[in-house]
Amino acid sequence: MAHPSVPTKSLGALIALARARPGDLNYATLGPSSAQNVVMLTLTQAAKVKLVEIPFQGIAPMMVASLGGHVAIAVTNLPDAMPYIDAGRLRPLTATSPKRSLAAPDIPIVAESGFPGYDVQLWMGAAMARAAPRQAISRLGSEIVQALGAPDVHKALTKVGFNPAPLDPDKFDVFIQTEMIRNAKVAREANIRID
Repeated sequence: MAHPSVPTKSLGALIALARARPGDLNYATLGPSSAQNVVMLTLTQAAKVKLVEIPFQGIAPMMVASLGGHVAIAVTNLPDAMPYIDAGRLRPLTATSPKRSLAAPDIPIVAESGFPGYDVQLWMGAAMARAAPRQAISRLGSEIVQALGAPDVHKALTKVGFNPAPLDPDKFDVFIQTEMIRNAKVAREANIRID
C-alpha cells in the first residue's frame, strides 16, 4: 500500500516511478529479514528496481509512519491495512497472494501486474518440536485443519482478509522447506545474512 501523497495508483505505476527515480522511494519493514522485506525484495528483484528499506520495531510504529507519509510504501497483512484503506488514508496497490482476497476483491494481485506466478505471502502456522510424538503432531494438525475448515471460522477469517489454507503436517513441512529455499535465494541476492 502507498501513502496518498505517492503519485501512483497501481503496482505498474509504482514500478515505473521507481525506474524513473531509482533509490528515491522507500518502504517500511520490520527489519531486513522480516516477511515484509522478503515480500518487497522478491518484488524489486523481479521488477529490477531499487527501493530503500526503512526498518521499524513493530507494526504500530510502521503503520504510524505510513499514515503520516514518512514512508512511501508499506507491506502488511490485509486485516491490519483494511481500516486505513477503507478510510482512504492508505492506497492499496497490490496483494501478493496467488489469488485476490475475498475480503478485498478489487485489489489486484502482483501476478496480474506483469509478474505471473508471483506468490509471496505473509502466512501463519502452528509448529511443534520435531521430537514430539508423531501421534501428537498428527492430532494437532488434524484439529487445526478441521477448525479452519469449519464454515463459521472460515467465513470470519476471510471477512477480515485472511485466506485460510490449512495443510496437514506433512504438506506444511514441505511448504516450510520450499519457503526457506526461496527466501534464502532472495536474501542471497540482496546480500542479507539470515541465521
